[in-house]
Amino acid sequence: MQKKMRKSKKKWIVVSAATAGVMAVGTSSVVAADSVGANAQEAVLVAAEGAEPVATTAENSAPSSAAPVETPASPAEPTLAHASAPVAPAADEVKEAAPVEKAAASQPAAPAASPAPAQIEPATRGLSKQAYEVAKEAGLNLANLTEAQKVALNRVRKDLPSNSGTLITYKNFEDIATSLVNRDSRYAIPYFNASQIENMPAARTRNAQTGEVADLDVWDSWPVQDAQTGHIVNWNGYQLVIAMMGLPHENDQHIYLLYNKYGDNNFGNWKNAGSIFGYGLSPLVQQWSGSATVNKDGSIQLYYTHVDTSEQSNNQKLATATLNLLFDDQDVR
Repeated sequence: MQKKMRKSKKKWIVVSAATAGVMAVGTSSVVAADSVGANAQEAVLVAAEGAEPVATTAENSAPSSAAPVETPASPAEPTLAHASAPVAPAADEVKEAAPVEKAAASQPAAPAASPAPAQIEPATRGLSKQAYEVAKEAGLNLANLTEAQKVALNRVRKDLPSNSGTLITYKNFEDIATSLVNRDSRYAIPYFNASQIENMPAARTRNAQTGEVADLDVWDSWPVQDAQTGHIVNWNGYQLVIAMMGLPHENDQHIYLLYNKYGDNNFGNWKNAGSIFGYGLSPLVQQWSGSATVNKDGSIQLYYTHVDTSEQSNNQKLATATLNLLFDDQDVR
């Protein structure tokens, strides 16, 4: 941008086009050019009182036809706030420029735009969005959740697609429990005298965790079945059952192999081949319920629930193992 200087009473005043638009000092005059366009570069010289106003244009530009207009002294307009960086005045001009600065300072500042209110998300207390929704729907007190419970909740998935199988929700479990409490005949459990129940001899065996022989409880069991018909398999003259067993009142659930002669329904004749996954097992990694069938080569294909509680959470996964068994006329091993 070009700048022009004019001497008035031995004082030089320099004003750029961007800063001189409507500025006035005392009874000074401003020359406006109505031909100033987007590409025009114009410098307007504002003189102190008594000096003549002058308007000039950049070199090679058309002369302005605007006539000088007398303008009474007025406070600085807001457009000055958008001016380019002003040129520092000479030391002897500071006193004359003071009224302009004072006038500009006296103008009230435009109120700042009020910021939009922040969208404050509810505290999820370390839970994912989905886990938070599940916890709220279940009526859980989020303030009382332990870190282990939060980890377990964050593993919940409601959006994973399933290509087969039946979707079971906690609401379904609640309905089943309600039916049991209400003694729905479809789910009725027969009453029995617990004091009259005797454990089967095969339940006394070597424990998978301690390695010591003890009386174990049978928590669950399932036979080895034909995958096509669902019938119990006659495996080389034996009927085989996988049983989840453990010490009473202990965190001890592992799976064992029970067997008996095919067609023999006497509980007293069942035998225990021992822990399927060996001994010295940890209570933090257990094997729970599943199913079993026979492969074409005669091996047993076991499906079970692998339960890992080493991270203080109940992490369950479906797992499988192939069992190659030996047998003779008396035992299976």
